[in-house]
Amino acid sequence: MEPLRRGHARGLRRPDRGRPLGHPRALGRIGLLDAGQPGRRDRGHPDLALHQLRHDQPHAAGPGCTGRGADRRAGLAAADRPRRLRPRLAGDLPADLDPVARLPEAHRPAGDPGGPHLQSPPRPSGEAGVNRVIRAAGFLLLALAITVPARLDLELQFDAALAVIYGLAILSLVLLTGYVGQISLCQATFMGISAFGTGMLVNTFHLNYFVAAAAGVLMSFLVGIVVGIPALRLRGILLAVVTLGVALVFDKYFFLDSAYGWFTGGSFGWHVSGTHVGSIKVDSLHVMPAYYVLLGIFVLVALAMLRLHDSGSGRRFRAIRDSELAAATMGVDLTRYKLVAFGLSAAIAGLGGAFYPLVVGSVSAQPFSFLYSLQFAAFAVLMGIRYVPAAAIGGFFMGFMPVILVRLSHSLHHDIKYDWFQVVLGALLVAQLILLPDGVWGDVRQKLDHLQVKAPRRKVETA
Repeated sequence: MEPLRRGHARGLRRPDRGRPLGHPRALGRIGLLDAGQPGRRDRGHPDLALHQLRHDQPHAAGPGCTGRGADRRAGLAAADRPRRLRPRLAGDLPADLDPVARLPEAHRPAGDPGGPHLQSPPRPSGEAGVNRVIRAAGFLLLALAITVPARLDLELQFDAALAVIYGLAILSLVLLTGYVGQISLCQATFMGISAFGTGMLVNTFHLNYFVAAAAGVLMSFLVGIVVGIPALRLRGILLAVVTLGVALVFDKYFFLDSAYGWFTGGSFGWHVSGTHVGSIKVDSLHVMPAYYVLLGIFVLVALAMLRLHDSGSGRRFRAIRDSELAAATMGVDLTRYKLVAFGLSAAIAGLGGAFYPLVVGSVSAQPFSFLYSLQFAAFAVLMGIRYVPAAAIGGFFMGFMPVILVRLSHSLHHDIKYDWFQVVLGALLVAQLILLPDGVWGDVRQKLDHLQVKAPRRKVETA
């Protein structure tokens, strides 16, 4: 390496060896390329000392020369020259990242100079076809959920109502874990708080059941916000351990201790005789009205979550899930959205817990142990924790699998214990994590998206 000469530190001298890199440049005054270089004429000329800092030095003798900056631009290849691009929508930009495409026509200013290039690109015909198939399948399953349970016996109707309750619990995990990325292993605890609160208000204060259920859901919402406070500093396995500790405290102490008998009803819990919806009796012997109420609540909550997914709050939730640091950099209030997510998740689980005493006829601590929270998490991951339809599938299997095993054991004349179901569930969970990391419904959705992309290509090829 050549030693630094006097004047190099001030940027006035360059090494003698070698030619300057780049394209030929116009000469400055009196034929000099740069002032102050060794071996050049008039290197001490005061007017040329700053020539190397000028990017556009006019030539005094030649009218066609505009300086070395212009010659450098002229010598560039066509692909390297600066171009002025007209702004327009990128066809492959996701809709949730393109705010212009999401603006309705009525809200765009009149005489918008953007013109047609700011309009949303038309949807491919394959996407519309796949969406129509999904909607048709959803309406078909909803029709089956409305009509089929009415033709079943009382035991299966009871299991259908429990399936909807479990579906609400899994739906709460879709919101909290699938949308926001926060882990919770105490969803059954939120259900228990709502169930015990509803039973206490009905038996102690003799409130209308639906008013008491709304109050029980509010209790779960408030407890969920309190439980969400550690999520402001923790995430991942540490947050899972904290929520599991909350579940164990309520399961082993609060729900069983006689000191809280005013809330839990003591060792025998609360007995709920039922209520009336108009002139229709709703209790554990007349389950179908409660089932239809629960089914309507589940459909409304599922539709609200689908709308939330594509809303501004939903994008903020998913930004927190993907990267909390990036979300905070973009201005997302992490404290607010995390606490709201925990509160809403607890309220959705509390909706199922509030109607549990109405379906069963009583409320005790056993159905709300932390083991049920683990089952909710397992079914949510197995079916696809980021997708709303996975909650319906998981609730169906969790509600009907015990009675299916019992009836199968009777038909085979062989005792099939419920513990075998737990073993099979664990094996399926391990296989799912290896083969289908996004869950069963996630794999189905990926295949539908693949068909959606291939459908327009096939149409073009056949044309």
